[in-house]
Amino acid sequence: MVNLIGKISRGSLMDQVYLPKNRPSAFAPGCYVELVPVLAPEKITPYFYKVVHIEPLKVEMIQTILSLAPDAGNVLICGSFLERGYGFHDIDVIVVNGSITGVAENIEKTLGIHAHVISLDNTSLSEGLSTDPLFCMLLSKFVARKRVIFRVQRRILPRLLDLHLLSSKPLFHEFEELDGDQKYKMIRNIVAMRLFIDYRNVDSESVNKEIERLLGRGSIQNIKKNMTRKKDVLPILLKLYRKVFNHLMGEIHAQSK
Repeated sequence: MVNLIGKISRGSLMDQVYLPKNRPSAFAPGCYVELVPVLAPEKITPYFYKVVHIEPLKVEMIQTILSLAPDAGNVLICGSFLERGYGFHDIDVIVVNGSITGVAENIEKTLGIHAHVISLDNTSLSEGLSTDPLFCMLLSKFVARKRVIFRVQRRILPRLLDLHLLSSKPLFHEFEELDGDQKYKMIRNIVAMRLFIDYRNVDSESVNKEIERLLGRGSIQNIKKNMTRKKDVLPILLKLYRKVFNHLMGEIHAQSK
């Protein structure tokens, strides 16, 4: 058997492989050939942080994503993609110390899934985990190309938290117009900020546990399915919202002296 090695070139409509004019007759125009990679892609052993269960198909997708941005210091996959099942709508990717040019486009082209890709250095990553409860939630579980250890020292930035709190305000004025996922996200954000300013653990499990403590067992599923009655939850949530707001206003006032 004769083997020829060629390089795949990008075309406008289809990619192609160029072969030399002087080649064996088995490679004449119109003949069927089998293309096999000369070099197998390097197998990546991902680092799983607090990911208890992951579907086999997702593991294959993770391999593809982590192989992108090869010059980056690290690549992290986080967000709803890592939750059990296939209810996610997109994939959150953080490229550490590297370029994100073309990464989102390659993910969408290869996997057919929309991707949110951001670039951070190690300092910004640690700063986000130290000061932003929503960032803590995002990275409460992740998969990384390489093992990573964060150095986190929590600091309360009341103006930043006040902006986050403001994003949940429509919950009280537009409750009937919001869908279940929107309601859950706003409730989750309020609870996450409460846990953060109390210097308690902020991750998906802790926040969900606190939501169910406040609103009752099974409340999260009812919220997501948009089956929650306004009168059953808004008084409790408004009380919590005001507590967080008053705490932040006190912090802002103290810092302005």
